Amino acid sequence: MRGKVAGECQAYEFGGRVHYLDDRAYLIVKQLLSHTGGQYTVAVYEAIIKSLKQLDQQSELAPPPVTAPRFKRLKVDDELQRNEQRLSYSTSVTLRMDDVVYTGNTVDISAKAIKVIIKRSHTLQVGQKVTVSYTDLEERYKESIFSAHYQIIKLQQDSAYTSLILLLDITETATQKWLENWLSRQGKQRNINVDFELLNLEKRLYQRLWLSHSNQFLVWQYYSDNKLHYQSAFASIACNNTIAYWPKELINLTAKLIEQPVCTSYLVVSNGESYWASVMTDTQAVSTLLTLASQLKQGQLYRIEKNAFSLDLGLFDDISTHFEKLDLVTESNIPTLIDADHFAINMTELDCFPQYNKSDIEMAAVEHYKCQPSANKPAIPNAYPLTQFIKRRETRFKVRTPVIIHSSEQSFEGITQEVSIEGLSMMLPKSLNLTLNQNLVIDFPRWQNQTKKVSLAALPYQIKNIQQDEDMVLVGMQRRTQHCTNDVNQFFAKVIKENQLKLKKNHQDEIQLAESNLFGSGWLRASKSIPLFLGIDPSGHRQISCIATNTENAAGEKSDAFWQGMENEIAFLHEWLKKHRHKQSYLFQTTVYGFASSQGEWKWLFDEQFSNPQEKERFLQRALSSSEYCFFQCLLSPITNDLVTSHKDLFQQLINYRSQQAHRVQEIRQNVSQLFAMMELIDISSLIRAGF
Repeated sequence: MRGKVAGECQAYEFGGRVHYLDDRAYLIVKQLLSHTGGQYTVAVYEAIIKSLKQLDQQSELAPPPVTAPRFKRLKVDDELQRNEQRLSYSTSVTLRMDDVVYTGNTVDISAKAIKVIIKRSHTLQVGQKVTVSYTDLEERYKESIFSAHYQIIKLQQDSAYTSLILLLDITETATQKWLENWLSRQGKQRNINVDFELLNLEKRLYQRLWLSHSNQFLVWQYYSDNKLHYQSAFASIACNNTIAYWPKELINLTAKLIEQPVCTSYLVVSNGESYWASVMTDTQAVSTLLTLASQLKQGQLYRIEKNAFSLDLGLFDDISTHFEKLDLVTESNIPTLIDADHFAINMTELDCFPQYNKSDIEMAAVEHYKCQPSANKPAIPNAYPLTQFIKRRETRFKVRTPVIIHSSEQSFEGITQEVSIEGLSMMLPKSLNLTLNQNLVIDFPRWQNQTKKVSLAALPYQIKNIQQDEDMVLVGMQRRTQHCTNDVNQFFAKVIKENQLKLKKNHQDEIQLAESNLFGSGWLRASKSIPLFLGIDPSGHRQISCIATNTENAAGEKSDAFWQGMENEIAFLHEWLKKHRHKQSYLFQTTVYGFASSQGEWKWLFDEQFSNPQEKERFLQRALSSSEYCFFQCLLSPITNDLVTSHKDLFQQLINYRSQQAHRVQEIRQNVSQLFAMMELIDISSLIRAGF
């Protein structure tokens, strides 16, 4: 049968002749010969041929093998860990199961397991035990321990080859010990398998991109000693700018709704003066509030969700140790949070939400949904961007000195909060309408009185960071040193250097980084939103480059057809983003609606693709009548091309593996570098269904 079957043919002798059969044919022959007393007869031959023809026909009728997924799905809420070192090493092996023999080659070797490739096998199954002989190693080292018992723990195959992962039997201690010694010697001169390490690095890159580009408003709440506390709040710059226009009492109301230590979600309706709220699980109440929102003159909808999350204990221990070294225990309560119950609250404005419930509703009918914000302002800290990497170029010191800010035709006198060699931060009124990268000039009157050698008036600064507060904004500025004289630059460097022992360092970057890492790792596991990373392939086509999955968002369970339909509309999104890219710190938000046809193909459309409300309503009616439908609120965040600078620590680790896996390293860098946006999907299917 050599050349006629995909599997490997071994020589078997019976009937006075040598026959070359694969494992399937041999087992058929063996079974038939047992009925004829070992006599190879014409009837046996005919039965063999008949059986093989029937098996071939069954193979043709069998469903096609499962193809590899079209879209890259990356599970980002965990990391892979190896129990032992694995060596990428190819050597010939022989597998025996009873009297059936297979020959192949190893791909990876560890002390307790190996990965082997053989020609297509029809009879091997997971759980079976085989005897493995390392033929090349046995010939080279002349040892007797190169035949050992293994168990098949994983099996994958295509039409030509079978891939096996084999686990060494626990009784084979001599083989394990020899392999451990051999691997330790070989590892110094051969390639260690770093597939897991590279996959974990890739996961960390997409974790950071998700957290740093998320446009959800997130609050870290915890309960300790039966008391409610707020640890921190997180918002991107674009999200912070949007929050500034929310009703002032909304945060107070949110704090009141979610003060109990239970997971819940709310729909809130507001007209800027009054508020109505209901839990999302009450479908009738949600439908009523949606109708109310459509009737109000300035009705706005907000979605509030509260989810529990747990701290990463390993990360927590590392941060606590680091804080002790920096003597930050008195500046932060992080080391005391280990025994608390932690919750993540995310708030989203549903400004793209459609209303199709045509019935009117009397205000008296919604009176019992009305709620009053808490009279006391909750102790929610000012929000800052969620990041997992902060690397300051310079040390910042807590220095309060008067300055005069000149912006266009306005001037403002204020007090600095932080000062470094090239920067400062301070609170400024919102009325100045400051924007990122805006240029200002600043006078330092007190310092000018202390020196006549250099002019400290009208020094050029540029705004690099803005954090919103109620009536003020915290502004971080960098001095434009290239537009200053050498005397000015040397003055700041000299003053800071001479007084740094007297000045108190600002460790807020360390505290924010610790909070971001602790909350971020928990949020990656608890979030129900689905981040899609949009990019451009080498041929210039817009695509979904990566789908970030976790246990909660179930994105990994969606079919390729589901994502293919959405990818067909990515070109529209790309053009829409390019049209508005001049809007700095703009929150791109839309809604996408989709349903599956009877053929299983998904059709998706974004809000902006409907020419009129009637067209959208017809599409939604059709979607809701189909067997499968889904609607998402979409938060879009452009991804700039400075990723290497923003995450240089991870990219440096990636480069370190280039000598071992150059192709894989290049693939990861290329995939990340061609990203142009992240689209975060929040499922609002139940809300739209309630709206009809």
